[in-house]
Amino acid sequence: MEIQGVRQRPEEGFRRWFSNNYFDIVIWYEEEGGEISGIQFCYGKPFSEKAFTWESTSQSHHYVTEQRKSASATGMLKGDAGIISESVMKQLKEESHEMDKDLLVLVLEKIDAFNLRS
Repeated sequence: MEIQGVRQRPEEGFRRWFSNNYFDIVIWYEEEGGEISGIQFCYGKPFSEKAFTWESTSQSHHYVTEQRKSASATGMLKGDAGIISESVMKQLKEESHEMDKDLLVLVLEKIDAFNLRS
């Protein structure tokens, strides 16, 4: 589901946030209604989270977060998480029915491109 009322910072463009029990996806735009400038797909909540980040101006990354002691603690990104598995991609497709189809296709394309490169 899309989170409504996401805090916007003018210097960071415009962002949308989609979330469920398994993943979070944040989409950054140059400005509201503008070009997409970044995507972050976080999954594996709450204790073994990984984060895939694509930015239009740099290379994509896929990180593991350090082990958290509680679900409310913030994990730190560290280490290369390798490719994103087919099972994760399948779950993303199955659980993102409330997300705009064009956005889901873009997220999947960026993940596929990353996986091919890695």
